[in-house]
Amino acid sequence: MQISSHVVQLINHVAEVRRSNRELSQRIDEVEQRLSARIDEVEQRLSARIDEVEQKLSARIDESNERLDETNKRLDETNSRLNEANNRIERLDVSFSVRMKHYIDFTFDTMKQLSLRIEQEAAERKAEVAALRLESAMGEKAPD
Repeated sequence: MQISSHVVQLINHVAEVRRSNRELSQRIDEVEQRLSARIDEVEQRLSARIDEVEQKLSARIDESNERLDETNKRLDETNSRLNEANNRIERLDVSFSVRMKHYIDFTFDTMKQLSLRIEQEAAERKAEVAALRLESAMGEKAPD
């Protein structure tokens, strides 16, 4: 009879283990469901946060691109004005060189003319002085 009592105990023990396994299995299922729900919730919040950050970054990138476009446009305008100024400077430089050459030529010609006039006047004065000396010398030699 001992064997039958052991068999009954084993059957009861197996039944207890199965019942315990079912309870553990149910608890595991409940924990898995809660974890799955929590994971879904975290994924949704994370996805929402990622979308929010992407939108903000996209807006900032768009804003930066607009500012860069404006800066490039201003840079192009500045380069254009600089090119115009350089062209004007080159024209003024050429004009100045031409005018300076004319001025130098005019000054040189004027100096030449003045030099000739001075030499001419000096020669005329010498002739006048010589004539006056001659006249004076003749006047001294003339009988009274």
